[in-house]
Amino acid sequence: MNILIVDDLAENLDLLEDIFNTYNYSCVRAINGDDALSKLKDTEIGLIVSDILMPKMDGFQFCKEVKKDESHKDIPFIFYTAHYYDPEDKEYAIKLGAARYFVKPVDITVLMESVNQLFVKHKKEKMENKEELLSDSSNQEVTIKEYNRLKSEMFELGLAHEKLVQKNKELISSHVRYRNLFENASDAIFLLESKTGSILDVNLQAVNYTGYSREELLGMRLFEIPDREKNQQKIFETIITHKNGENIIFEITTNALSLEDSGITQAIARNVTEQRKMKEKLIQTDKLISLGHLSAGIAHEIRNPLASITLNLQLLERMLPKDREDYELLDSAISGVQRIKKIVDSTLSYVRTSKSSDQFENLNNIIHGTLPLIQLSLVKKDIEIKLDLDDKIPSIKMDSKEIQQVLINILTNGIEAIENEGVIKIKTSFKPGSIFLVIKDTGMGISESSLNLIFEPFYTQKTSGTGIGLSVVKQILDRYHASISVESELKKGSSFTIIFPINI
Repeated sequence: MNILIVDDLAENLDLLEDIFNTYNYSCVRAINGDDALSKLKDTEIGLIVSDILMPKMDGFQFCKEVKKDESHKDIPFIFYTAHYYDPEDKEYAIKLGAARYFVKPVDITVLMESVNQLFVKHKKEKMENKEELLSDSSNQEVTIKEYNRLKSEMFELGLAHEKLVQKNKELISSHVRYRNLFENASDAIFLLESKTGSILDVNLQAVNYTGYSREELLGMRLFEIPDREKNQQKIFETIITHKNGENIIFEITTNALSLEDSGITQAIARNVTEQRKMKEKLIQTDKLISLGHLSAGIAHEIRNPLASITLNLQLLERMLPKDREDYELLDSAISGVQRIKKIVDSTLSYVRTSKSSDQFENLNNIIHGTLPLIQLSLVKKDIEIKLDLDDKIPSIKMDSKEIQQVLINILTNGIEAIENEGVIKIKTSFKPGSIFLVIKDTGMGISESSLNLIFEPFYTQKTSGTGIGLSVVKQILDRYHASISVESELKKGSSFTIIFPINI
């Protein structure tokens, strides 16, 4: 027995035909109501599956024509449409005589259950009608042979129905297993419409990674697939923006699930953001190690000639009277040599690894112990230190000398940034799991273009600076797994925030 499938789009007909053929049903195709009525006259049809919105004659009119024809009115009729969503349309379809009304897309198992049930019911009704004819004395044209043939057909149909039911159960079981694997995969999975790249379905990990709900993701285009028109596997990296604005780096592998123009592309996305950050950090570490070795070598080579120059300049300083016109040139040369010596000493201090002696220390105590060391610089510029220290912060393991070095370097930067007078505020606070240290000055501030560079070794905007201070700070804090961030505004000051994890 054939299924008449009616739709004006060829790809929809292809899809329905593939599904029904899988279940061993034959199909007759029609592109509108007129064409379908013509096919009904020439072919025995056991079931009709029709779209609604079609040219020449739509699905509703076609259903009317079928149901008013005595020879066809008992054929089960299913509407399968993507264009009508109003409940009144469904009610109207049922009044016309439709047995089922499905809105695309529908689960294949649901569709096939209805088809199987309607087919069996239609066959049974036809058989009963023929048995009634056989028992009616006025219809003795139906022979015993015909009756036996129909009984045989009914038996075969029953066997076929049992096979279909079993196959349907296997498909449902397979679908459940696939869905479990799909939903619980550790990577994000996106099913995309091949032509447009629009999302058709996603798993739970895709929802977790992007921050969008499944409903929000459907229809979105989160990323572009290179050479999408070529149906071959592709592996590439892309950035997907999380709903909260965070950029996440994904390595994506795509495969075409269908070679048809209207096929589906599967994209498996693995979050590699942390891996890329770690890789960049390792590259940066390698650069710093190489730079350290190079700097140490150069610094050692410079020290010998520098010592000779320094001694000679000191001898000249003693020999020449200070009232000479060119004495200021000598004074400038001595200042330059002292600056070179300072840079060499800072460089060697930066690249030299020192052994730390960690003990349980209280950050507030270290701050109190550091302030006398910078007192002279504060007095010279009339800078006031304001303390707001939380006396409830716990002690943690740290080397007090290293943390003191961090404080001195940041405070010195703040002092140098203040021209004449100003304020430096030091605040500590405690939140579960972390100790916060904030150092805020009222100095000249740091330009936005420099904020990302201030922790780089040898980067400085000061004529007398070495560019080592803040890079040493970062180096020390990294050992404690502590983070440091900076906020700054030109002519208003800078604020350094350091967060020490307590479980270090």
